[in-house]
Amino acid sequence: MESLGSRIKQLRLRAKLNKAALARKVGVSDVTISYWESGAIKQIGHERLVALADALDCSLATLLEGESAPELLTLTHTGPPPWGTGTGNNH
Repeated sequence: MESLGSRIKQLRLRAKLNKAALARKVGVSDVTISYWESGAIKQIGHERLVALADALDCSLATLLEGESAPELLTLTHTGPPPWGTGTGNNH
């Protein structure tokens, strides 16, 4: 299983950012980015994770779970509701 640190590095390289540039976007030091990528710091707060996903132009799910993260689907219903029309004529 791929670690969060390796995903951060992979996504950073895909975004063509060096550690210093990513650090500026997230609001941390480049040393912190190095620690995250190496796994020296394993716990990253929610606000930092959201900032990382934004800076890396990916979803939070992709950051946390990788490219195989399921995409959110929007369900649409095109017919009448299955419980009837609400007119009281349901048989």
